[in-house]
Amino acid sequence: MDELPCFPVPLCAQSPLIPLHTQMLMVRLESDLVQVLLAACRGELSKVTLNWSLEAAMVVVMASKGYPGVYEIGTVIQNLTAAELVAPSVKIFHANTAFDSDGNFIAAGGRVLGVTAKGRNLEEARDRAYQAVEAINWPGGFYRRDIGSRVLPKKQSEK
Repeated sequence: MDELPCFPVPLCAQSPLIPLHTQMLMVRLESDLVQVLLAACRGELSKVTLNWSLEAAMVVVMASKGYPGVYEIGTVIQNLTAAELVAPSVKIFHANTAFDSDGNFIAAGGRVLGVTAKGRNLEEARDRAYQAVEAINWPGGFYRRDIGSRVLPKKQSEK
């Protein structure tokens, strides 16, 4: 056999392919990821050119209450579709979600969602990500409110 078999790889935030801290790169990738993966399977990466958006991106991680300690699983997460529509370039990556018997998304681990957004600058990317986070209805979850605070000025409402 001349070629190595190429098997599908599930794309999830817990896989080495898209860890939580690289999700902002995934929303900036303008090239077709499927074509890149196929080229990798065929040993033809040298033929691929990656195109990247020049926009800034930021990710806000939503975790189950109690994380990193004891946390509850099975809590219902709602409004994910609406959250992705609150601003342009918002993408929600699922790290530890599942479906309950009613078809609702539920938390299945500690770090659950990576709410990622692009913007003209870091401030706009942060604002869009937080807009999306605030649209998610998940009483069993929490998120940090200081993402980007080391590099961005505080808003009047935060002072």
